[in-house]
Amino acid sequence: QTAEPPKCEVHPAIVPMFCPYVRTNDKAPVYFPENIIWLDRLQRWAKKVKTIEIYGYNALGYNFPRPLGHTHKRDFKEYYQYCIGIAAEGTTMCWGDDPTPTNNMNTWDYSAIEYWVMNRLYWNPDQDVEKLYKQFCYRAFREAAVPMEKFYGTIREEFIRSPLATTIGSILVALPLFAL
Repeated sequence: QTAEPPKCEVHPAIVPMFCPYVRTNDKAPVYFPENIIWLDRLQRWAKKVKTIEIYGYNALGYNFPRPLGHTHKRDFKEYYQYCIGIAAEGTTMCWGDDPTPTNNMNTWDYSAIEYWVMNRLYWNPDQDVEKLYKQFCYRAFREAAVPMEKFYGTIREEFIRSPLATTIGSILVALPLFAL
C-alpha cells in the first residue's frame, strides 16, 4: 500500500522501508524497462525523505537455485544511491529430521551459496560476484570446490541464458535445469 510515495510531506522521524515487490523479472536489474516502475517509485520516495531502507524478498523463491548474484549487485549499487540500508526476510526453517520436501532446511543444501553471496553484496555491492561464488565454494566444499564451482556455474549459465522471466516463487523457470 505504500509503494507509491504520499502526496503529503513525510515527517523527518519516519524512515520508510521501501519494498520493490513483485518485480516483473528478478533476472533484470531494477533499472531495466520491465522493472523500472520500482526505481521510479524509489526515486520519488527519495525526494520526500532523507532516509529510506530497502526491504527485499531476496531469499524467497529459492526452492531451487535462483542465481541472482549479478542482478543483486546491480540492484544494490542502484539502491545505495537512495537508501541507508538493505534487508531481507529470513528463510523459514524447519529443524530436526523431517525429510519431507516442504522442510525448507533442504533449501540450504543448494541455495546457501546464493544467500551467502547476497549478504556479502549487502555489505559492499562493488565486490566481484564470480569471486564471491568461488570463495564460497572453496570455503564450503574444500577439496570438492572445483567440481562444485562447475556445478553452480552451469546452473547460473542456464538460468541466465533462459529467456524466461523469473520472479519470487517461479518454479517453471527452474524446470529446464533438471535436465542438466
